[in-house]
Amino acid sequence: PLSFHGEQYSTRIEAMAALAPLGVVDLYGRGWERWWSRGARWMPYWRNRGTLMSIYKGACVSKFEVLQRYQFCLCFENMSMSGYITEKLFDCLYAGTIPLYLGAPDILRYVPEDAFIDCRKYRSWDEMWDEVRLMPVSRIEAMREAGREFLGSDRARAFVDSLVNLVRESDA
Repeated sequence: PLSFHGEQYSTRIEAMAALAPLGVVDLYGRGWERWWSRGARWMPYWRNRGTLMSIYKGACVSKFEVLQRYQFCLCFENMSMSGYITEKLFDCLYAGTIPLYLGAPDILRYVPEDAFIDCRKYRSWDEMWDEVRLMPVSRIEAMREAGREFLGSDRARAFVDSLVNLVRESDA
């Protein structure tokens, strides 16, 4: 497949490929090295395969432990869809890593803007990285604290057992 409306898999690959030459991005996960897999048939993967393999670190045993080692993490949902917020954002916040987020267009309805960096604000990945790399430690710590506060708030509780809650609502 080349692309489909709202998908952000291609955008994730493009961001990693743009940031890789700067030496500021690592890639973890299963299957990225398998050129014969279904996902590898994606054209952006083939265009950037060499670059992706240059930053590929393999699968990780603990996502939490890996995320804790980073100040920032590219945090892109697979789809851009209103209300579609997956574990990716929460994994970063729990680890104390600031999400560089691209996903739900209505994210601010659910998550406070001081807990993540909204990648939609930038014209290019270089522009985004320039701002991120110059961010003062005080702002980084304030964003981490905002993430912790959010996780302890009523706003975040809506996401706890969200699948169970959806099933309950549909049964009502």
